[in-house]
Amino acid sequence: MALAQLLAPGSTIYAVDLDRKTLEGIPDQHNGVEIRKIVGDLQSFSLRLQQVDGILMAIRCTSFKSSRYCCEGFCLWQIAV
Repeated sequence: MALAQLLAPGSTIYAVDLDRKTLEGIPDQHNGVEIRKIVGDLQSFSLRLQQVDGILMAIRCTSFKSSRYCCEGFCLWQIAV
């Protein structure tokens, strides 16, 4: 929800996860920001998202040890496009 608080109302967040139950715990909107939930794999070529202005990814640090930002077991990448 922290990202939704930083975005302007009317913005859209795409939440992508392999675990449907995790996505079910996320609201459809927060602070005027729509949250679209997609069950999928970010590493899959079959995943198709609309054009976005940026990407914020959180992946467990046990899987990826080269992250620049780590906090409580998660690694964060922010990629501006």
